[in-house]
Amino acid sequence: LLLMKDESVLKHLLQQEAKKKESVRLAESKIAKLNEQLQATEKVLNANKIFLKKLQEQIHRVQQRVTVKKALALKYGEELARAKALASKEIGKRKLEHSHFGVSLFFKFKNYCFEI
Repeated sequence: LLLMKDESVLKHLLQQEAKKKESVRLAESKIAKLNEQLQATEKVLNANKIFLKKLQEQIHRVQQRVTVKKALALKYGEELARAKALASKEIGKRKLEHSHFGVSLFFKFKNYCFEI
């Protein structure tokens, strides 16, 4: 009777052992898969960090170009406005000179004709 009871306990313990071994094996397998996923994710993370750094460098270069071009556009716009103002002033002077020149020639010619 004790032998049968011990054999029954042994059978039950062996079943528990088998279940726990399977549970440990499944957990270890799951850990291995998670480690593989972690390594793959870390590779993606590192690649993204490198890409982000290059992207930020490119952004910085383009921002510098834009800043320089805006400053040049402002400078050239101001120079153009000054040139237009100067040209307008010169055209105004020439119109006055031509109108005085034309009037004075007319009077000179008229006076010359009367003298003859």
